[in-house]
Amino acid sequence: MATTNTYTSPQLTGANYEDLDDIAYDISPTDTPMMTVLKKEKASGITHEWTTRALDAASATGVVEGKAAAETAATGTPVRLINSCQIQERVVTITGSQMAVNSVDGWGKADEETARKLKEIKRDVEARLLSNQPRVVGDANTARQTRSLIHFTPTASAVGYTAASTELATDHSFTAAAGSTFLSMDDVRLAMQQSWDNGADPRKLFCTSTNKVLVSGFTGRVNEVVTGEQTKVTYNVSLLETDFGTLEVIPDRFFPSGATKNDFTILLDPEFAAIAWLRPFRKTEMGIVGDKKTWQLIGEWCFVDHNPAAHAVIGRDYV
Repeated sequence: MATTNTYTSPQLTGANYEDLDDIAYDISPTDTPMMTVLKKEKASGITHEWTTRALDAASATGVVEGKAAAETAATGTPVRLINSCQIQERVVTITGSQMAVNSVDGWGKADEETARKLKEIKRDVEARLLSNQPRVVGDANTARQTRSLIHFTPTASAVGYTAASTELATDHSFTAAAGSTFLSMDDVRLAMQQSWDNGADPRKLFCTSTNKVLVSGFTGRVNEVVTGEQTKVTYNVSLLETDFGTLEVIPDRFFPSGATKNDFTILLDPEFAAIAWLRPFRKTEMGIVGDKKTWQLIGEWCFVDHNPAAHAVIGRDYV
């Protein structure tokens, strides 16, 4: 006997409601570790400037007893550094129909969409901080771009690639290591040694997921650790101890990527890096145009590298 179906797919016809969860499951990453650890400052112009200054070299020479003090010209002339503030924007536009309907999980509603756009803006800022980006002054047709940490790094603080001779260069010409050259413990040791020789004290190591796995496999940490309960195997390195200090290893999803990438690893001293805000992000209603309403989320900021020699960058190029 033929079976009579009492349910018809609601996408086409039928009187039954579909089984639709009122939750939008979104696994898009929103953690922004570098943006989180940087200090916050105030900028007062679209061009933001600051200075660095070094102490005189140490001297082991004594002076003759009773010697009169001689006039000495001031040394350690301040070095002026500069960056441009970058405008970051996201826009929320909702039609009249979407504002009127009862939607799933608040989809298409002003508050929900604003919250999502603010998360997207955080990701935008994080991606810029980690990018291989020179400063762009901008003009009527070109957007200003803030210079990233990697582009401030002088040769003395670079491992695995060629950087500018000094941090004063407005742009770097990066030459990454040859293909199939991967991050190694020797790279980290050399970067930390160079940083220490420069007087720096990096404490954070930001890396890609690929390099995080490589760090966990460095010599000295190559065996699994089983807990006392014999229920968990740990194969992870979150702290990397070197001759010149301990680094917290932080994987970051927003390093630039591609078919072939300059895979940078950043050794950061958070005491000497900041975000300067010219305009903190704010929401402005643009009004109703036709049958829709638009809000603009906009802010302006720049990266501040208080002393480029305080950090180091390792560059390894591989597919």
